[in-house]
Amino acid sequence: MVECSLQTVSQAIVAACSQDYVQVKQAEQMISQLELEQNFFPILAELCIDSSVPVDKRRMSAICLKNGVTKFWRTMSPHPLCKEDKDKIKNIALRCYSVEIKEVFDQLLESVAKISRYEFPKTWPEFVPTQVQASLNSSLREACPCLACFIFCPFFYIAAYS
Repeated sequence: MVECSLQTVSQAIVAACSQDYVQVKQAEQMISQLELEQNFFPILAELCIDSSVPVDKRRMSAICLKNGVTKFWRTMSPHPLCKEDKDKIKNIALRCYSVEIKEVFDQLLESVAKISRYEFPKTWPEFVPTQVQASLNSSLREACPCLACFIFCPFFYIAAYS
């Protein structure tokens, strides 16, 4: 068992972004082990929205988070995420509107869309008002006049892939 801490996850993400094939392979193994630990995905979500983390690490964290949502969110998966992790991820992911980097923002938005597809309306009825409020409160609103399309992107994703 590997201890799942911010430092361990950060090291695995840094190694996964390496140009060295051996380091990348070791990082993949480490991430595979960490995926099964509690708090791994909430830590990834925090790394995604932390503006002090380098862009490539944030992008890799967002991709791992999106893949983890796909792989472990449903209760029927071999190692489903616990409710506490899911709640943490949902709260963090809704802060994706503060992310300025498009690649990270897009990955997080896709994660939110997938989560809403699994959770809304049964276990996440507050998704729609929270989504709209989060998007309207963001500084992205001033930078992107077409923000209205981002508000509804998760809904299009839900409709397209349901």
